[in-house]
Amino acid sequence: EYAGLDSIFWALYHDEKEIGVTAHFLEEELDSGDILLQKIFPIKRSDDIGSLTQLANREGAGLMIESVDLLEKGDFHGQKQKQSQRSYFSWPTPKQRRALDNRLKRRRVENVA
Repeated sequence: EYAGLDSIFWALYHDEKEIGVTAHFLEEELDSGDILLQKIFPIKRSDDIGSLTQLANREGAGLMIESVDLLEKGDFHGQKQKQSQRSYFSWPTPKQRRALDNRLKRRRVENVA
């Protein structure tokens, strides 16, 4: 759903309940190619940009390996992306970053209490 830059930031900023990683074909338009594989993960109250980035990197690397295996076997069926269900965001502003940082700090305090 979050095409473009800093998708994990935007998922947290918009208080989403899950994030996903996607392996897709490359096209001229950013993040628009047919999907090979996807995985969705819940966002836990303890998550932040760092923990979700580690998760996305680890799982994304796994999807890349799976995708290469599928392509080598010729056993793949790309699925068209639903353009109407995605949003494109650029880099967050410093104000947006501060707002998210403050919200995540409050959440950490609530989790400890």
